[in-house]
Amino acid sequence: MDPHSYTNPHPPSRPRKLGLYHDILGEYEDHDTVYTLLVRYAQKPPHLNRLFALPGSPMSQERSATLYDIPAMKVKKMKFKAYQFPYELRCKHVQDDEKECKSGICYVLDYGTGMACRAKECEGHGYAGLVKRSEEGVECFGKKGERIVCIESSP
Repeated sequence: MDPHSYTNPHPPSRPRKLGLYHDILGEYEDHDTVYTLLVRYAQKPPHLNRLFALPGSPMSQERSATLYDIPAMKVKKMKFKAYQFPYELRCKHVQDDEKECKSGICYVLDYGTGMACRAKECEGHGYAGLVKRSEEGVECFGKKGERIVCIESSP
């Protein structure tokens, strides 16, 4: 009997090209998917040691990032792979099939000030309470020292 006939109860096994996840509905994404975000950032606050090194000169910049006016901040384009960019911290512009947020007011680069969230490399961020939060309590993502938060009230 031919091993490839329709009567064979055990068809030959073939390697599947479906990858790690068998995704019929298309709900999973590849971990290498690249997202491009326009991120607002302010000048990095001065280090405390520098403040004490200049006696008598007033501090020209507030250390709290909450006092910055978001539309007045500079904008830069940053790219992240899907595994670096938690789904719960995505704005509505990139939660669908879009891979780019062009609005420029959804994400803010925050430089380790204020309260820390439960992210592994979080050094604190000044936008605590005004940002999206995952179920685990994570509010930021990105590199250590340059954490990015998603503003809760972003359009």
